[in-house]
Amino acid sequence: MNLALHVADDCLARHDVRVLGDGARTVVFGPGFGCDQTTWLPVAQALARSHRVVLMDFLPARHDSLHGHAADLLEVLAALQAENVVFVGHSVAASIGLLAAVQAPARFASLALLCATPCYLDEPPHYAGGFSREQVDGLLELMERNFADWSDTVGPLAFGEFNAESFACDFSRRLRRQDPAALRRFMALTLLSDLRADLPRCPVPTLVLQSPHDDFVPASATRHLVEALPAATLRLLDASGHCPHVTHPAQVARALHAHLSA
Repeated sequence: MNLALHVADDCLARHDVRVLGDGARTVVFGPGFGCDQTTWLPVAQALARSHRVVLMDFLPARHDSLHGHAADLLEVLAALQAENVVFVGHSVAASIGLLAAVQAPARFASLALLCATPCYLDEPPHYAGGFSREQVDGLLELMERNFADWSDTVGPLAFGEFNAESFACDFSRRLRRQDPAALRRFMALTLLSDLRADLPRCPVPTLVLQSPHDDFVPASATRHLVEALPAATLRLLDASGHCPHVTHPAQVARALHAHLSA
């Protein structure tokens, strides 16, 4: 086998890359913290009727920084020989996509960031990210001390009070099936990341999709994200919680269709 093909095949297998549809435009979906590509499947299938859709997973324990995961994304795109990509990232995958677009903007036609934030940590009085350092440390400590209790805490936080309790329960069960050490490492990377200095360096047109009631991303963080990006448009969804692609997939699919058709 040609060495370049072998490297590409290894990369695609590592991230469990799947391709749906055969349209001219490539849309790549990145899953958020604690999720895998299956959470995007209803939205991806809707878009695959008219686009080439790529589903992939990130490996939580693979890197010590989000920049490493961004390099993985770029490696996947190169292995697919994908150009003018629309990258759709949820939560931390949105951060990964932003970093990849800063590093290789020519690879991307646009970004669509779902429930994204440039920084989760508060920095009073200048920035309100939604979490104090003490709260983040408390979540990480609980995760190490009692993984089941941590998962039962994070599930309701992710889906909020306005969605059916079953969504939070399903997510908590999903978390408990994963490796606690790897997930803790990835959660620390996620909650302690700060992309604010990177935002002005991203020239790629960006759609920001946000739930008005998101316990992980306050309105102040969304406002900072949109104002700091050079070419960003905000669309508020008629949904709640941090995972509207799970609770309201048809609405998210319609928003992405509109973005792709613009």
